[in-house]
Amino acid sequence: MGKSKAILELNRKIKMVSNSKIPVMIKGEVGSDEEIIGKLIHNLSERRNKKYVSINCRDEDEEHLEEKILEMISIKI
Repeated sequence: MGKSKAILELNRKIKMVSNSKIPVMIKGEVGSDEEIIGKLIHNLSERRNKKYVSINCRDEDEEHLEEKILEMISIKI
C-alpha cells in the first residue's frame, strides 16, 4: 500500500477495528474505497468465514435505508 503517515494510521485502525465484535459503518467521500476498507476489516476479523454485508447508503432514500439496516441487523452476522 504505502508508507505515508496517513496509510500507516489507516492500517493501524483497520487492524484495531477488525478485532472488534461489533458491526462497523464506514463513511467517506465518493471514490474513497470504503468497500475495500470494509472487506479488509472483514477478512482480518474472526468473522472472515461468515457473510460480508455491505450497504451503499448513497443509493437508498432514508425510509428504505432504515428498513435495509434493520433487516441486516435481524440476520445472524
